[in-house]
Amino acid sequence: MKFREYESAGGREFELDPFQLEAVRAVDQGDSVLVAAPTGAGKTVIAEYAVQRALDSGQRVLYTAPIKALSNQKFRDFRSRYGDQVGIMTGDVTINGSAPALIMTTDIFRNALFEESGRFDDARYLIFDEVHYINDLERGTVWEESIIFAPATTQLVCLSATMPNVSELADWIAEVRDCQVQVVEEAHRPVPLRSFVCCEGRTVSLKKLDGAMRRGKVTHRRKPRHGRPARTGRGTRLAASNAQVIDLLEQDDRLPCIFFCFSRIACEANARRAGDRDLLTDAERGRVQALFDELCQRYEIAGQRMAEAFRPLVLRGIAYHHAGMLPTLKEVVERLFSSGLIKLLFTTETFAVGVNMPARTVAFESLRKFDGVSFDYMESREYHQMSGRAGRRGMDDVGYVYAAVDPEEDDARRVRRVLTGKIERIQSRFELAYSTILNLYSRVGEAVYDACARSFAMYQRRHRHRPGISPTQEKKIAKKKLAVLGELDYVMRNGLRRRGRIAARINGYEMMITELYAAGALDELEPEGLAVLMVALVYEPRRRSRPQRMPKKQLAPIANPAYAAIRRIHAAEKRHKLEDMTKSPEFGLSRATWRWATGCEFDELERYCDVGPGDLCRNFRLAVQLMRQTIKAVEGDDRLIEGLRGAIRGLNRDVVDAERQLRVE
Repeated sequence: MKFREYESAGGREFELDPFQLEAVRAVDQGDSVLVAAPTGAGKTVIAEYAVQRALDSGQRVLYTAPIKALSNQKFRDFRSRYGDQVGIMTGDVTINGSAPALIMTTDIFRNALFEESGRFDDARYLIFDEVHYINDLERGTVWEESIIFAPATTQLVCLSATMPNVSELADWIAEVRDCQVQVVEEAHRPVPLRSFVCCEGRTVSLKKLDGAMRRGKVTHRRKPRHGRPARTGRGTRLAASNAQVIDLLEQDDRLPCIFFCFSRIACEANARRAGDRDLLTDAERGRVQALFDELCQRYEIAGQRMAEAFRPLVLRGIAYHHAGMLPTLKEVVERLFSSGLIKLLFTTETFAVGVNMPARTVAFESLRKFDGVSFDYMESREYHQMSGRAGRRGMDDVGYVYAAVDPEEDDARRVRRVLTGKIERIQSRFELAYSTILNLYSRVGEAVYDACARSFAMYQRRHRHRPGISPTQEKKIAKKKLAVLGELDYVMRNGLRRRGRIAARINGYEMMITELYAAGALDELEPEGLAVLMVALVYEPRRRSRPQRMPKKQLAPIANPAYAAIRRIHAAEKRHKLEDMTKSPEFGLSRATWRWATGCEFDELERYCDVGPGDLCRNFRLAVQLMRQTIKAVEGDDRLIEGLRGAIRGLNRDVVDAERQLRVE
């Protein structure tokens, strides 16, 4: 069986691999399918087949992805082939929202299910890309709710990285949706990988790793001037190790390389340190300069300080990429990398999910990363997903993976576990949010607890595959939240009160918005004040960030009602002994938000906060998304809606405007 590629790839036909053929036959038979295969094996072809099949037969297909970057990429890919038959909804952007092929982030799909029952009943296929995100602490619940409440007649096409309990997940989907789910597993990679451990500038086998690390510890001890021996610092060792790995890559002709680092600071520092290397020919340098200038013009960042600071690196074939960067600049880097003119890209782990851009080689600065509490070794599943970016199909016979180890701090046994150990099982992260409880309560009343019974968590507990809290405890948490909603006047015996109806249409910050609205606090704010408030609700400061708030007299009318609202919510949550309480507002970006909402240039904002441009854009976009939800929730309140629209206009301009960025060809 043959399948035609996108026109952008020349429209050529190619033979399906056996696992792809098995999956598309399941689609043809009318069954749902769960495909688990290594990164780079070609899972996306199955989704493309479902899209093509739906459009060819005049039916509707939905494509959901975990993050906006991936949704945006899919929108561009499908749009290049199918034109106006493709639309997108991500919270930031809605383009052609009634299109027969609609690309969505999974949380927006879940929200839409609750906002408008029956909206997607005509969908023939529902594609869940990266469905292993059901294991994600923050997003996992969204995936479970989406699977549980998706239209009953819709076929699911679920694509996942390799996982050991794929059959368990498929069995749960089959049970909760009362459908046939075929499992397709593939272990083979079209481009095989060769993996190396780097220690002290040399590649060593795992068998000899212990000895190499012992020798490395001795090497690092400097001869003391007085008394005890001293050791080189971790930062110095990392810098030396990275340089040695890059030397190996240049020497063995194994560029381009995606070099994973686990902090934004490390990405930038490594790129600057590598900036004395010249990885391009004169001809390549001319091409990359022309392309960089063209892209900067296209994305309207030409001449901006952030873009110009990139130029010296790009002209040597080097770049970095992380979430703290200006989104338009990230897009420029991605397009440069896909052109083959960036030979060395330092990036954080989000690049492994956000964009489908493989390289000849993947390298790891370290196998340990900060998990929010301490530095620890990554899971084997994470390592395999990131390393799977190595090896370009149709270009490379072999992909290469280099993992650097630190003789001073690494443990050889744990290094081996990451590289060769069993991939960890997918676990449920299910927990009902207030808005979900309200939406379910409005339909089924006390039967809201049935959602807990239908969760993947409950299924795993029944089969003794899930540690942690029991189904009884999960039900207790849901009951406590419903009790809080009752105490705060959101629900009554047979449905929702006005507060509940408002909160049910907002996801993530429903309690705070509703409390402020009920108190009349939103009506009293001008658009700039609404912008400051909404950013404060979504903002979560990074470690060591230094807040820069507006003057107290100016901030008080905005912040004081918010503090009063959170105290009311927290008091009820404490009375009902909830441990995870509603997030408090954080006004650390209030000064920058006020300046941006009143018309300053984006480059000026660095004077008013110590937050990176990417984080600023992200928080402004999240606030815009929250205000759009609020407009729907307070339908009929024309005065407030006018104020919210003014606040949206103040925030959603220039580089913050995600739709303008997405429309760039």
